[in-house]
Amino acid sequence: MNYKNYQLFSIIFIVCLLSSFNSFAAEKGLFTLQFIWQKGTVGERHTVLVHLEKGKVIPKVIEKKTYGNQMLVMELPEGEYNITHLEIRGGSSISFGEFLKLDFNNTVTVQPGKVVNGGLIYIGHGDKESKKKEAIYYLALDNTKDVYTHINRFFPAYKLSHENEVVQAWQYSDEAKQNQLIDLYEQAMVNYEKKNSRPEVTYLFGKFGLLLKLNKDEQGNILSYERLTTNTLRQVVKAEKYYGKLLITFVGNEYLYGPEDHLQFITFPEGVYDVFDPKLIGEDKFLVYDGNVNIYVANGFPLKWEKNSQFSREYDEYNRPRFAYGKEHMFIYTPNVKDDWALLSSSYLDVNFESVKIDSEIKFFSNVQETSTKLLLGPKTHTLVRKGAEIYMKDKATGKWTIVIAPRGDCSGVLLDQKNDQLIVVSCGSGTIKYYSQDGGQSWNKLPDSN
Repeated sequence: MNYKNYQLFSIIFIVCLLSSFNSFAAEKGLFTLQFIWQKGTVGERHTVLVHLEKGKVIPKVIEKKTYGNQMLVMELPEGEYNITHLEIRGGSSISFGEFLKLDFNNTVTVQPGKVVNGGLIYIGHGDKESKKKEAIYYLALDNTKDVYTHINRFFPAYKLSHENEVVQAWQYSDEAKQNQLIDLYEQAMVNYEKKNSRPEVTYLFGKFGLLLKLNKDEQGNILSYERLTTNTLRQVVKAEKYYGKLLITFVGNEYLYGPEDHLQFITFPEGVYDVFDPKLIGEDKFLVYDGNVNIYVANGFPLKWEKNSQFSREYDEYNRPRFAYGKEHMFIYTPNVKDDWALLSSSYLDVNFESVKIDSEIKFFSNVQETSTKLLLGPKTHTLVRKGAEIYMKDKATGKWTIVIAPRGDCSGVLLDQKNDQLIVVSCGSGTIKYYSQDGGQSWNKLPDSN
């Protein structure tokens, strides 16, 4: 073979090889499942193990885990899979080391490059008195909207242009039955609030994306209520109001923001998937950061993101920097990087993080707190209980650092009062033993009922 023919053969071989790799990549697809539970069925804190089998003669067994109400996304080779059963572990009703095995018996066909969805599987208990698994039933609810947004955020290789591109794995429960279930949960939430009147509570939230606005009298009695539109079946875990707008947090780090009648999902900067809780640092002004503390800021509504700063160093999960939000500044700090301490601060108005000079005696700090007059770092614990943990305090007016000695060496938690920085509370041992100081740490007293 001459050189030219060899070159041509090599090029053809490489092209074929690349085509093979592309075909291998295209032979996989995504299968999604999500679970939610009737209270008291198997407990709220749980792990679900999904048992799949592929092939009939010698089945290949695949097991996938999901936790709580999180979306389970499985990338699998194309083909037909039989989901034989679920194993549910954890929760108040299942003993440690044991699990509840529930027959599932559903077949799913994974298609190349496609997203196949099994829906939101609601697991309910038809007979509350019976603990037999036969009394447990399933409903597959249509959560296509949630799958669409979840895949586009976390799985860009399978980016969807429209919700109808999500393939339905099997028949979902009819819409009337789904709406009836959600209405029952809504009524249960309202009835509970009527029995446990809380005048300060304006919003109720929970499963199936339920968000209710309450109209109450001065005693906290419900006069009327309305369901706010969320367009999701995700479980709401928090509802907060800032500057006349709502910030809604869902399981799985998804968020809604906006006026009550115009809530919108927060879309994060393109290409950024591993983000931490967005922080509202002003009216319609958000800050987010990713795993390597690349910082993004958005102004206005709808939100428009701009990269603010980027760190050249990559961090693993253990030594990843943390954020702290003080009275006047935001802070980035590295609690676990022994030879490379970092403390940076920025104002809320003009996001520009700069290094904070740390006293040479400061060797470790596990958290950062700020009042209008003080900056606190620490505590630095000790293995010897009788040697008090060290808390570092900076007077912002003079720039002087002082060391406050906690009553015990195992005091790992500290709280500096925002209105009175002479009042300090520390938690020691397993966190149940608490002491307080009213003179800036010169003397300590044990809190009553602290053990």
